Amino acid sequence: MINKVIKKAALRFRISVYEKAICGNHLHILVRGKTRFEIQNFFRVVKNYIVQNTLEAMGVIPYQPRYSRYAVPSG
Repeated sequence: MINKVIKKAALRFRISVYEKAICGNHLHILVRGKTRFEIQNFFRVVKNYIVQNTLEAMGVIPYQPRYSRYAVPSG
């Protein structure tokens, strides 16, 4: 799950991920980006997805389905 999130966020924010190590309670990620803004957004998105999915898996918060941004509106 974490590898998938990192890959998607890297493509979205034009980040090159050179190395990553997923430890028990933390991550080490070596990245290069075009701008500081893109790097900040990359880390923000990765952090938020990991926290949300972990809390859902632990049952702390209820599962919240993600909808496709291309979903056809009903009505």
